[in-house]
Amino acid sequence: MKLLGISRVLIGTQTVVAVNEVLAHASQHPDIEAELLDVKDYKVEFVDGRHSEGYNEDTRKSLTKSCKLIIM
Repeated sequence: MKLLGISRVLIGTQTVVAVNEVLAHASQHPDIEAELLDVKDYKVEFVDGRHSEGYNEDTRKSLTKSCKLIIM
């Protein structure tokens, strides 16, 4: 199973530290593959429903990571 932890706080570190702790704990389970998506590392555009090619590369990467996990 894949687990995606998402932190979207642009200022401060408490949220990303907490999400990383959860992911580290979950990763100890052999069936879980954990990954962090820290939005402050990406230039994500507002998603308004247009086709994915209409967004910048960072937005497409973020959408792809989150959508793959939701669908699976």
